[in-house]
Amino acid sequence: MKQGGRRAAGAAQVTPLGRGTQRAAARRASRFERQRRVQRLLYLGASVLLALVVLVPVAAFWLNVVGRASESVAVVVGKTLTLEDYAKLLSFEQYVLEVGQIERRQRNLASMNNLRDEVSKNPELQESPQFSPESLARIEQQMEGALLQERSELGPQTLTKLVAGELLRREVERRGVTLTAEDLIEARLRLFNLHDQPPEEAQAGSATTPTVEATQPMTPTASPTPQPTPTPTRAERSDRARAQEQSLLALLKTMSPEEFERLVVIPTAYQLTLDRVLRDAVPGTAEQVHARHILQDREDEARQVRERLMAGEDFAALAKELSKDTTTADKGGDLDWQPREAFVKEFADAVFSHPLDEISQPVKSAFGYHVFQVLGREVRPLSADTRKGLQNIALDRLLREQTDPGSGLVTYTIAADAQVWARGYLQRRQGSGLLSFLRG
Repeated sequence: MKQGGRRAAGAAQVTPLGRGTQRAAARRASRFERQRRVQRLLYLGASVLLALVVLVPVAAFWLNVVGRASESVAVVVGKTLTLEDYAKLLSFEQYVLEVGQIERRQRNLASMNNLRDEVSKNPELQESPQFSPESLARIEQQMEGALLQERSELGPQTLTKLVAGELLRREVERRGVTLTAEDLIEARLRLFNLHDQPPEEAQAGSATTPTVEATQPMTPTASPTPQPTPTPTRAERSDRARAQEQSLLALLKTMSPEEFERLVVIPTAYQLTLDRVLRDAVPGTAEQVHARHILQDREDEARQVRERLMAGEDFAALAKELSKDTTTADKGGDLDWQPREAFVKEFADAVFSHPLDEISQPVKSAFGYHVFQVLGREVRPLSADTRKGLQNIALDRLLREQTDPGSGLVTYTIAADAQVWARGYLQRRQGSGLLSFLRG
């Protein structure tokens, strides 16, 4: 019994030790679990941080590039014109401008070199302040300034073209005219300067004179008689236009063929179609006036001109001396025969109602103050140039009236940074290849 009691007592003494061991193990397990939880939290935090590092720029890129692509730049009769379409059209307009400016810079450089050469050979010109080195440098600066001005106006002009394309579509459809496949062909030919030339232009273009190179040996040798180059057919020119279009799109990298047709070709076709409609609407004859005028900036200057004319001074001589209208001053202020539409409204109303041969009071217009004399007024046939001018005036007036804020047809919604966004968009699409190609 005693031994059994001792064993029982010994067994009873083991129990606290076991409980302590269990508590220690539990504490170790709890500490390990806490460490695991901390590690999991650290991993989770690192994952979230990594996700933020990756996703925030992606989200910003999406919001700035993808999200803004559908942003409105204008609303034309309920149709939204998008920032992405504006950027795509800007890429084409920029290409056209860059190519044109490269050609103009080359012409400007050649002109200035020729002018300097003439001055170097002519002592009288060398003595003139007009041809001093400083004056020639100013001329060059003015030429370059004009090119820079064109570049600064590219963004607004592109928006105007985008809006005009939609207005032209609306106007052509309003008149019940539908574009045909031939209209699209003609538009492409015009865009790539492959359209039919007027007879006088075609004749001038084909009248080439063969020249002999300075290094060519002057020995009598038999050579084949040059044969005239056959005129490409319309189908051949159409194929060439398509090929040039494909090359252009590969260079631009901003538009698919379908987008180029929608943004460039079809608006051109609408304009040509409306040109044709307006041309047919221009009459063959119209009431015209033959007048001459002297333009001044201020009313008091115009009144002084009138006083001198009333005192008997020669009209043509005074026009050459004083008129601010540089296009007519050298012709004695003669405006030739013109229809009413050729003048701004204020001047047209005055000149078409004024008695013949009398010197007018000063008439104010957007250009200044006119003193004029009506030499004749009658119904006359319109020349081809005048009819073309009236056609252009009608189209310009139509677009100007429809884009006027008072018309309610167009609402401009373009953001202040739209052009910056568009240029960034084009840079991402094009890289530096196009700019390097254009600037050589």
